Amino acid sequence: MRSILLTLVLALGLANKTLTTAPHGPVEPLGDPLAELERWGQRGPQYDPGRIVEAEQALRELDIAWTLHADRRMPIQTAWLDFLGRCRRIADDVSEGTPALPLGGQIGVHGEADLRRRVSAILRRRLPELRTWLTREVLFLADRHPVERRAAGCEVLRDDESQEAVMALLSCTRSAPTEVLDAAIGSLVGRQRSEVHSRLIDLLGQSEHGEVRIWRGAIERHFRSLVLLKEDRRTIARVSAYVAPAIVAEDWRSASRAVSVGRCLPHSSAFPILIRGLEVWKERGADEEAQVRRVQGEILAEFHRRSGRLLGLHPERWTALWEGYQRGEVSLKREAGEGERITQAGFFGLRPETDRVVFVLDRSGSMESSFGDDPRHTSLDEAVDQMSQLLTQLGPRTRFGVVVFADSSAEWHKELRNASKANIKAARSWVLHGGPGGGTQLRSGVLEALHADGRKGSELESLEADTIIILCDGATAEGPGWVAPLLREVHDRARVVFHAVQLGASGDGTLQTLCEETNGEFVVVEG
Repeated sequence: MRSILLTLVLALGLANKTLTTAPHGPVEPLGDPLAELERWGQRGPQYDPGRIVEAEQALRELDIAWTLHADRRMPIQTAWLDFLGRCRRIADDVSEGTPALPLGGQIGVHGEADLRRRVSAILRRRLPELRTWLTREVLFLADRHPVERRAAGCEVLRDDESQEAVMALLSCTRSAPTEVLDAAIGSLVGRQRSEVHSRLIDLLGQSEHGEVRIWRGAIERHFRSLVLLKEDRRTIARVSAYVAPAIVAEDWRSASRAVSVGRCLPHSSAFPILIRGLEVWKERGADEEAQVRRVQGEILAEFHRRSGRLLGLHPERWTALWEGYQRGEVSLKREAGEGERITQAGFFGLRPETDRVVFVLDRSGSMESSFGDDPRHTSLDEAVDQMSQLLTQLGPRTRFGVVVFADSSAEWHKELRNASKANIKAARSWVLHGGPGGGTQLRSGVLEALHADGRKGSELESLEADTIIILCDGATAEGPGWVAPLLREVHDRARVVFHAVQLGASGDGTLQTLCEETNGEFVVVEG
């Protein structure tokens, strides 16, 4: 609070001065642009397009003033950083908002994103002059700077490879509020440094034991992007120490995350861990009520990525392959035509590995259009046919749910049902009852499937489904802006994978974003 008051006092003092020391003549007083950035923190007015223009003008004016007046830099750079911090907070607020923002809200969200990029670019351009202030003052002296400012400081250092920046970010992962901790993690991701690898894998292990709540998806992405060399023994040992117990944990989410993180390990470390994981999850599959197919599929997919082979749920075959490789008798390189995925029926070409799935189906008016050669066969008819076909293929042990959306959403049952012939038939009838009509409010359908209200308090860990399959035939009413912020929370805690089918070429990017953020498949189908 004291630092905010100081900034305001400086802003008011500058408002009463005309800066006449500029070599190119006087410039406008700083008071108004500083005050404009301060007002941006008030929830609501940022949705006014006029306010977006005013904020953009203020950023330009302060950019010029910072260059021309070295003695005025501190209040300007502080205002920039606070503005970026508020933009980060507003983005989080949007992810928790109502399912359908008004038109003005959509304009504001998109405009706010542009302003966030603009102020980030300004700060990064000034980084040589700001680095010491950011690392030794803003990030180090926690009691002197508000949380939003410190989180913004972490974001500014994202592409700074200096030792000073890395050490400051690492320090923020040891004792900081969650917002600062997550921002620091986000700025450390992707750095090819052993001290970063060690700290991030330690944090991931602590999160699995409930010792800290962090943005695990960012750390997972970090290790998925690595290729560890055999020489990096320390990092390999620490990653293996995390992956080995997690892949056999009873919680399928922990096992799934372990498979993903373990992608960075060399074959010599990964194969024994994967073989043991497959043994455990195959044994668990003997329990007809167990939720195992998602993890089994991910382990097999990782074996396939490494070897190019499809040996199925047979640990002994993978063991023989690995032992043969160690003896130099076989190669793990993929031979021409070897190990290709066998084509099988699915949902418009999607082949998800799951035994807990929810279908989110578009029932808007445009789904009344004909599909295929029969003019009486609608897109909605085709959707339920494809759903029935996939469920029959997955088998009666699979549990499934169905959500439809148009102007609003509705759920077939709150709990998943077994994919018996009777339940599949009942779900078909429910979807087709009443026929298509209305708009395309996809977000409400997604939240319904997640049993979430879009807020961080939702109990996503209790969600039974591990896979959501969406069919939508066009642009959505809300646009894609809500997807990434929401899925950061959803994928981190629930590990739901989204697969999506877009009927026709008129999508708005929403379905692609849902799939990309969760490593799902996205297909476009012409009717």
